[in-house]
Amino acid sequence: MSKSINFEELNKAPLLAVEQLYIQVGPSLILAPHPDDEALACGGMIQLLKSQDVPVFVIFMTSGSASHPNSKTHPKNVLADLREAEALDSCRILGVPFPDVSFLRQPDSQLGITHEEVENLAQHIANFIEENEIASIFMPWRRDPHKDHLKTYEIGKRATEMLEKEIELIEYPVWLYKNSTENDWPKEAEVESFKLDITEVLENKRNAIYAHKSQTSSLISDDPEGFILNDDLMSPFLREHEIFFFTPLESNKSLDKEYFDNLYAENPDPWNLATSEYEKEKYIRINTLLTDLHFKRGLELGCSVGAQTSYLAKHTENLLAVDINEIALESARKRNANLPNVIFEEVDLQYHFPNGPFDFISMCEMGYYLSKDALKKLFQDIDKNLSEEGYFLLVHWTPYVRDFPLTGRQVHQMFKEFIKEDIQYVLASQYKHERYEALLFRKN
Repeated sequence: MSKSINFEELNKAPLLAVEQLYIQVGPSLILAPHPDDEALACGGMIQLLKSQDVPVFVIFMTSGSASHPNSKTHPKNVLADLREAEALDSCRILGVPFPDVSFLRQPDSQLGITHEEVENLAQHIANFIEENEIASIFMPWRRDPHKDHLKTYEIGKRATEMLEKEIELIEYPVWLYKNSTENDWPKEAEVESFKLDITEVLENKRNAIYAHKSQTSSLISDDPEGFILNDDLMSPFLREHEIFFFTPLESNKSLDKEYFDNLYAENPDPWNLATSEYEKEKYIRINTLLTDLHFKRGLELGCSVGAQTSYLAKHTENLLAVDINEIALESARKRNANLPNVIFEEVDLQYHFPNGPFDFISMCEMGYYLSKDALKKLFQDIDKNLSEEGYFLLVHWTPYVRDFPLTGRQVHQMFKEFIKEDIQYVLASQYKHERYEALLFRKN
């Protein structure tokens, strides 16, 4: 039985790259079961997307008319009108204009009672996604413990199944934080959890939440049983991070040679490996992991333009650096022309693995290009060609990348699972950065 992730583990989730949201998330639809869910769960995400000129639309499934069932001053129709007005004000604060906000006005606490209702609502949303060229849909977490949240997920998921193109499914927790059992939480490997740093927009998110005055104040004073967002309920949403669960696109297969040939044809250094201060800092940090280690024969998998090669070459008498693309290799050869102990070769690792033995193998920033099956095979090839007492270096970017079949964290977790299968490796050292993780294993 799979272990459930808990709140403490969510806090350790890797960060999304804020500056890449316009690429990795893109035009978005927020499905909110009730007015206030958009601000509580996605208030930071919405603002950061809008700051990058990304279209964001919000659809409210219900108008929240059941929050104060005993109020005489605010019967259901009056309360629904009030909550819609509050929702529009909240969305305005978050940067979403009136025309991009919709209300489906379904019955609060009775959303999608019948199969026909679910299908009709899903078709409406599917049409909206197509018409507005939505790339990502935000929905409540699939086991968020509230019936309207569960139905909103069901309807949103069904809508994406009606489409020919794949839509990124991004789930957000609301009631999971305060009203859940262990079984409600994500299971290991069920989804990929990410944090979003919303520090710079947190105060404005707070303003958007408090725009829902009927839910955050004593505005409606004649129903003591009415719902109020007290400090305890709001505390998970006023932190510096928002939590999201990503489901990788099912069609993601290993990125092939054609993908990289096209990439390098457009830009000879597509990741700015040679000029990025971030990359330079990473190479220096990795170099410290290898301090005092010297190898006879090393292998660098996925060397790209050779920006890291010189650092690895300091630790090896002979280093074979391989990549799938010849344009990248030409740059690598020129950059490292003064290193007589390095040889560069074009190799597609899905079909050929260099003959060992090697006492050092590095796999930096390339494992997430592979499907799970291809990565497992690569781990087998690495193990077969790594000598006893040899070292294996794993370094990967941990934020989400839409085009990649796997995340960096998945790559590292898969290797940890792989070495449980009768193969003895010891974690010699490690380093965790907010954008990457480096692991150095020694084979016994």
